[in-house]
Amino acid sequence: MIGFGFIALIANVICLVLIRKHNNGEVHMRASWIFSANDVIANMGVIAAGVLVMLLDSRWPDIVIGSVIATLILRGAYLIITDAKKELSNAELTSENNGCSGSKSKSCS
Repeated sequence: MIGFGFIALIANVICLVLIRKHNNGEVHMRASWIFSANDVIANMGVIAAGVLVMLLDSRWPDIVIGSVIATLILRGAYLIITDAKKELSNAELTSENNGCSGSKSKSCS
């Protein structure tokens, strides 16, 4: 578990570095940033849980850290959904301000 955690951590840090420039871009790139940042944190949690389970000979570190990771993922999902809703609302306002309300023409999409 610890070994795979390190491999996944390296891969996720590389992804995070690659998309760093776009973390304030379009909504899908902001979502990718949140996913990747959460994955890096989760990988560190998996590594910490693995070490603590070995040292303490208990499953509690795994349960506690797993719960924290689940909460982190739910928080990220909430942020992405609210960001996407805000983006959609802004797009609708922009199209209404451009006189595209109710129009299905390609110039209004």
